[in-house]
Amino acid sequence: MATHRPHVHDLTVEDVPAKRYVLGDWDAQHGWDIVIERSDRTAPQLRQFALSKPPSP
Repeated sequence: MATHRPHVHDLTVEDVPAKRYVLGDWDAQHGWDIVIERSDRTAPQLRQFALSKPPSP
């Protein structure tokens, strides 16, 4: 049973727009992370990856 479903939730904290990032469930083959690019202004992205080929830092 999956308890974590990957999703980005928009919310407001003390009248300030915010986002809550939920990583997906890990399993024997896959994991999840959040990609934040320094070089551009795109929003952080949820990413699933194979544990046999983890992303480089």
